[in-house]
Amino acid sequence: MAVVNIEKGKHFIKSGDKVTELYWIVQGSVLQVLSNKKIVIDKGHMIGLAEGTTGVFTCDYVTNEDCVIYSYQYEKEEDLKKIFEAQPKNAVVFLMSAVRGADATLRRYAEHWTLCHKFYTFTSELYRQYKIICEKLKIEEKPFSKMDYFEPLSLETKVRKSKIDYFASLAKMPKAIMDAFYGKDNALIVGEIIHAGECMNQSVPLIEEMYQYLLDNQDILLNEQKNDLFALYFDLTKRAAAQGMELALFQKKIMTIVEFAKMCKIYDKESIETRFAEFESYDFSKAAEEVSKAEQEEAQSEMDKLVESLQKRQRQDAYQQIQKAAKQLAVRNELGLGLFTKGPEPYQPDRTYRYRHDKSDLTAALAAMQDRTERRLPPPASNFAGIVGTEPYPVTQKAKQVISRLLAHGVMRFLSLFKGSRSRSEIVATFLAVLELCRLRSVSIGEDERGDMAVTFLKAPDADVQTDIS
Repeated sequence: MAVVNIEKGKHFIKSGDKVTELYWIVQGSVLQVLSNKKIVIDKGHMIGLAEGTTGVFTCDYVTNEDCVIYSYQYEKEEDLKKIFEAQPKNAVVFLMSAVRGADATLRRYAEHWTLCHKFYTFTSELYRQYKIICEKLKIEEKPFSKMDYFEPLSLETKVRKSKIDYFASLAKMPKAIMDAFYGKDNALIVGEIIHAGECMNQSVPLIEEMYQYLLDNQDILLNEQKNDLFALYFDLTKRAAAQGMELALFQKKIMTIVEFAKMCKIYDKESIETRFAEFESYDFSKAAEEVSKAEQEEAQSEMDKLVESLQKRQRQDAYQQIQKAAKQLAVRNELGLGLFTKGPEPYQPDRTYRYRHDKSDLTAALAAMQDRTERRLPPPASNFAGIVGTEPYPVTQKAKQVISRLLAHGVMRFLSLFKGSRSRSEIVATFLAVLELCRLRSVSIGEDERGDMAVTFLKAPDADVQTDIS
């Protein structure tokens, strides 16, 4: 045995080091540094028993304060018997240290397992209730793809509860009773110490895996980007307030999220308080204005996506037409090499106005004008309130309207086709109608002199195509 004094912050064991000694903490405390977590090991505990079963340290150890440590030479199980033969009083002391170390490790294992299960259950139920509330209150549900791939924790190996209970009971046993039970049977004591070490060695990587599971999924509940369950319920509260609903239920859900986040101990306390303060200080009397603005921005975003999709489709169609034309022109180019043709003579049109206005023409024009003025409009939509619900705007009808407007104007700005639309459904129908007419080569889309998108009439759809459309 050797007495070693180690100052605070000393990195005296590194992961991968070979186990050549056991370290008994007599004074101070040591940090067990795992890949993503630090665990405090207090005095009275032994370092190296868990790793002794494999012969290699699997984590780092750093002194948390000035420490006094007893070191014992150890490479195999027989070395324990030698230690106990030289110092018989240490046998039960080592055993108690090993048992308490195993108990502490297994308790951390059980706590992490319970927390992982609670985290999955809590977040899954919270999202399920969100969907139910949205459906019940007729509020549009916000997409939250993170829950699509979220699954409960699955461990390849688990520690039996009976083993956890065994070391919990053994750790409570007084030294006198333990001394009387094990006596001076070193073989029994060594076997129990090795058993405790194996349990610790099995549990530590499982604890790491469970803690990593919590870290990998913590952004589902709270994250810096604010695309989490807290944000979902915050937004839901805003939209409920915009409709004049009672907010007690939503405030309760927010408090539940905050309390659970604090209980998990994987979130920064300050960030939790900041998010909650943001919710508490929000003026829900202005929610209606904010929600309306957000919906307008969302609608504009959808329109931008539709326009982008149309432009992409037009570029693809143009490229395909160029490829097709290039193949046809390539043949003609080969045939026309070395040939010279005379260009066309300049055409001089006769611009003399010779039309004579017949009385019958004027009469027909007057009759047409009178017919248009006498045309009856359809009954207003208010006449049908409470009788029929909103139906998707028919694309075929909108296509006919687009053709009619283009026949009258020839060329129109693309965005002007959407003016007068009374619903999102009509906007979408207009977009789909233009897309279909482009496919049929009835219209084309390009840029006007101002650089805006413009729709140009080319031809009316063929008779069979019109039949299909109608």
